Amino acid sequence: MHRSPRSRFRYSLLLFRVVLRAYPRPFRLRFALALEEDFLDLLTASTGHGVVRGRIWAWKRMVADTVRAVPREHVGAFWRGRRSRPPKRRGGDGLTSAFLQDLQYAFRGLRNAPGFYAVAVITLALGIGANTAMFTLVNAVLLRPLPYDAPDEIVAVWQNQIRRGYPRNTSSPANFRDWQEQNNVFEGIAAYYETTGTVTVAGEIPERVRLGTVQPGFFAVLRVKLALGRTFRFEEGKLGNHHVVVLSHEYWHNRFAADTGIVGASMALNRIDHEIVGVAPPGVDLPDDVSLWRPLALDEETWNNRGSHYLDAIARLAGGVTLDQARADLETIAERLALEYPREQEGWGVTVAPLHDDLVGDVRPALLLLQGAVFVVLLIACVNVANLQLARGSARQGEFAVRTALGAGRGRLMRQLLTESLLLASFGAGLGIGIALAAVDLVRAMAPAALLNEAITLDSPVLVFTLVLTALTGVIFGIAPAIQGARTDVNTALVESGRRVSRQGRRFREGLVVAEVGLSFVLLVGAGLLVNSFVRLVNVDPGVDPENLLAVRVSIPASEYSEPLDRAMFFQRLHRTVGEVPGVESVAMASILPITGSRGLWRNSFYRPEYPPATPADRVAAILRWMSPGYLQTMGIPLLRGRDFTALDTEDSPHGILIDQTMALHFFPEEDPIGKRLVIEYNDWEGEIIGIVGDTRQASLSEPFEPHMYLSYLQTYSSMYLSSMVVAIRTRQTPEPLVAPVRNAVLSLDDQLAPYQIETFEQRVSSSVAAERFNLWLVIAFAIVAVVLAAVGLYGVISYMVGQRTRELGVRMALGAREQDVLALVLRHGTWLIAFGIGVGLAGIVAVQRVLTQFLYGVSATDPPTILVISGLLAGIAVIAVLVPARRAARTHPMAALRCE
Repeated sequence: MHRSPRSRFRYSLLLFRVVLRAYPRPFRLRFALALEEDFLDLLTASTGHGVVRGRIWAWKRMVADTVRAVPREHVGAFWRGRRSRPPKRRGGDGLTSAFLQDLQYAFRGLRNAPGFYAVAVITLALGIGANTAMFTLVNAVLLRPLPYDAPDEIVAVWQNQIRRGYPRNTSSPANFRDWQEQNNVFEGIAAYYETTGTVTVAGEIPERVRLGTVQPGFFAVLRVKLALGRTFRFEEGKLGNHHVVVLSHEYWHNRFAADTGIVGASMALNRIDHEIVGVAPPGVDLPDDVSLWRPLALDEETWNNRGSHYLDAIARLAGGVTLDQARADLETIAERLALEYPREQEGWGVTVAPLHDDLVGDVRPALLLLQGAVFVVLLIACVNVANLQLARGSARQGEFAVRTALGAGRGRLMRQLLTESLLLASFGAGLGIGIALAAVDLVRAMAPAALLNEAITLDSPVLVFTLVLTALTGVIFGIAPAIQGARTDVNTALVESGRRVSRQGRRFREGLVVAEVGLSFVLLVGAGLLVNSFVRLVNVDPGVDPENLLAVRVSIPASEYSEPLDRAMFFQRLHRTVGEVPGVESVAMASILPITGSRGLWRNSFYRPEYPPATPADRVAAILRWMSPGYLQTMGIPLLRGRDFTALDTEDSPHGILIDQTMALHFFPEEDPIGKRLVIEYNDWEGEIIGIVGDTRQASLSEPFEPHMYLSYLQTYSSMYLSSMVVAIRTRQTPEPLVAPVRNAVLSLDDQLAPYQIETFEQRVSSSVAAERFNLWLVIAFAIVAVVLAAVGLYGVISYMVGQRTRELGVRMALGAREQDVLALVLRHGTWLIAFGIGVGLAGIVAVQRVLTQFLYGVSATDPPTILVISGLLAGIAVIAVLVPARRAARTHPMAALRCE
């Protein structure tokens, strides 16, 4: 076999390099390469003199030439350098020049190893891109300040009943007025509530819009300066004919084509003409997605009401007042009110929280979990690239040794390698931003409505985050290869020619793979637990039959239907009209339907008349719902005992109450509730329990069953609930084709009504788990990326190990080892790495189980079946990654392996 002069005279060349180290460092680099090439030529020419005599002859010639030429060249170079040396510069020009040299060298390395750099850049791009996309969402929802002046001073104020499990409850009008009049900590405080209204324009279909009913000081608390017009005046917050509205910027733009002359114009809201007095600036969106604001005007009797809780409140802290001082001041007021009004106020406290935290409180945990998961993906990518860099660094040990022998210090080598790492990270960031742009569009399509209220864009904070993340990434995955390269032993590296690696270096790379597998295991188990939890959640029985069930909410204006009897008669006509639509099987109405959400609930205290009423702190409550006869049948709710409401149950007949099974078990555990009487504190309404019905999920599928009381709207004529009812329609076919006929049936009774919240019950159930579905898909995507990266990393390490042990494997096969023996040897090594990685992952699951538990339903964070399935899946993927280099090693011919030496 033909060998090059360099390989034939390796030991002579090594001796020459050692001798060369004796030269002064300033001249060593200048002549090193030229002298080495001359020495190789002399060794080649000496082959005709025999091995020993030829080498002695070459050394004599080389020493003689060096003695004659080197001093002359040194002196000449010295004087030439003196004449052409530029004047010294101040500052960091030397460092800048060195960095540019390092960068130039890194680019040359990029050209020399395009495959390695391509794999590394793609790996980093996945990690950086996923983090950038996720941080875009986190920044938009959690970090971006509210678009108001000094937003940190704005707080939300709630009543609370901690003993009953209500940390945030809307306030009653009387309580709010006491806060407003007695506080010493607020610059201003304003009440508001959210509702809907119907906008009608002649010749157009009526439009249902979200409406914010606010006190005149609402915009002053936010310090909002309107884009057009003015805010509400103080007198417009009193009862009277003050029909004015302020438009949101988005509604003004979409509905009125951004007409700058809109101020002073009139629009019909709930069939009453309202003057448009102003247009809010962009970004003002409180309550969420509001289109219009109107002034809150209550009579004195309503302001004195402490039993009805429906007002939200915001306030601005006075100068120098802290959040804790505000809480203490409001708690003092609450204690004083409890003493003054024990029947209504005992047990009630006050919650004061920053407005931003209050608005994002429900989504914060999920977003932080997802950001943590995507950081794990980036960490795995860094470990993967670090492993690639370490493997490549081992192959470059000869290069590092020569550079060290020629005078390069450890700091210089570390700087060079870190520069290469930062270059890799920069390319990865560039590609990652492109991935993030595509991912953000995907997030917009997948994100639930609660997250889409904010503009999700790659703005300057996101780009700064990406820049910092890129620098940290370059350092994280570059520091270990830099340290390894700087610690290269010159003599050992030159003797081994860079083809063998120390046991310490191999163990370190294997440790990185173990960490990589462990992190992937944590993500994969998290995804498996979320899948298990989601499957259990969507299979929860909501208590109704959701198939072929359509829901339509209809609200009627008090200006047209002022009397309770008029409202009741309208809904009776609506019941008959919708029931006549072809394809409708049955129709019923209710104040609220199941799976409504916590803000749609109406809980009311009750007591039994034969027992004295409990103290306010010990009162019991249940969800109160008005319904029509036939509601149970239409919704598919079973009647367990007793009877249902009928058309004969009117206001003049004995009042009846239906309760669900949960209420029966909680409040009548050892007696038959049928026939017992209850007093519902809403208007002190009294009735007899006539039946027990099945439980339904009211707030969401994940919430436990809550006690329910059902009243017939024909017996109560409640002014609150008879202004808006949900029509539940059971159809004989899929409900979607009946949406238009049902809407027409409503308009046939009143052509200025706008039916809204039109959805099938299956859509309602799907919307209720939208957040869980969003979390699930993102975690699954992150877990898949992590597993792929871990498999690639494992494949790379095993491949490198096989390459390092080629001679050993060749010797084994030459001595009789079979192909399956070599295959088992490599597989055993890879299997141990996988096993250690899964063990590390199990420890990680135990460490984060408390965090995972709050996102799971019906499954433990350490669920054994899920962990076993994920362990088998990850082990299978990892074994496949190990099997490829193992088979290649097993098929290596012994002679080919031995020739590698």
